[in-house]
Amino acid sequence: MGKTLERFFNDEYTRNTVEKPALEQYQSKCFELKQKLKELLGDFSEWDKATSSPVIEDVEQFDSYRRERMHVRLGNQLEVPFYVLTPRQEKAAYPVVLALHGHGYGPKQIIGLTKQGKTESISANQADYALQLVEQGCKVFVPALLGIGERIFQIDAEEGKDKSCERLARLFLMQGKTLLGARVWETGKLLDVISSFDDVLPCNIGVFGFSGGAAVAGFTAILDERLKATVLAGYPGLFRDSILQQPHCLDNYLPGILKLSELPGLLGLISPRPFFIESGEKDLLFPVESARLAISQLEMIYQQNGKPGAFDFHIHDGGHEVDGSESYAWLIQQLR
Repeated sequence: MGKTLERFFNDEYTRNTVEKPALEQYQSKCFELKQKLKELLGDFSEWDKATSSPVIEDVEQFDSYRRERMHVRLGNQLEVPFYVLTPRQEKAAYPVVLALHGHGYGPKQIIGLTKQGKTESISANQADYALQLVEQGCKVFVPALLGIGERIFQIDAEEGKDKSCERLARLFLMQGKTLLGARVWETGKLLDVISSFDDVLPCNIGVFGFSGGAAVAGFTAILDERLKATVLAGYPGLFRDSILQQPHCLDNYLPGILKLSELPGLLGLISPRPFFIESGEKDLLFPVESARLAISQLEMIYQQNGKPGAFDFHIHDGGHEVDGSESYAWLIQQLR
């Protein structure tokens, strides 16, 4: 009898994926892996044009921080709205965090606002982690990711949707590009913008990403060494156990990625820079046992690089959500 469809794809997966690469061989191919990853994300070189200066739209003062809403036009000529949260205690330079939201209604969801812009302390499965980080002394930049929240197609907004990910992903794929690649490109350009602020040290920027935002944060950290420290919540594990196990948003799928490496091998390219993983015991989208496998492989990579203390993790008892009980303090410590 012939192979079942499931058996066929499992065999292809095994043949094209190296789950536990010889570390010496892995280290020798790090540069090549990064270059191939850039190719898979897509060529966005035609977008490399001048980026405008940020424009302030609104400012609100609170007891412990200032919140500014701004927008900037990137080289691709798309306008990106973002929030800047700055502690009220003035400093020459703050520890800086780029906070990337997951699927939902955008940056408002992680700065303590409802979709309608009203104050809310905690928002569903995405804790207001940007707000928590500014409360602890960080200057936090919170952009709207392409295709989510207020950056969606008008037709989707009129239908009451919060995202245009699948519509955008299909358009990019037809051009040989990916939506994930576009988001990574934009995030790199936003690092240029962040570095232009007078109270920011370009060498002291961290990133905190949750779920879909963690995918953007992780791939950006792999390719852009300006990110000094990285926290990924509700995402790291194996593709096999998450996006290949059950339906996910199309923006998670990167054609050809399994010929390169499973996710832990890719995230290991962040090494030896500080890296923290946060995962929930009850996370049904990115199962904790898969996260544990990824963690064990990343521990080996950091051990070989001579920086075992630069990698850490926390398995909390929640689900697909941000916990923050250890990750906030860890990130702030790396940036001080």
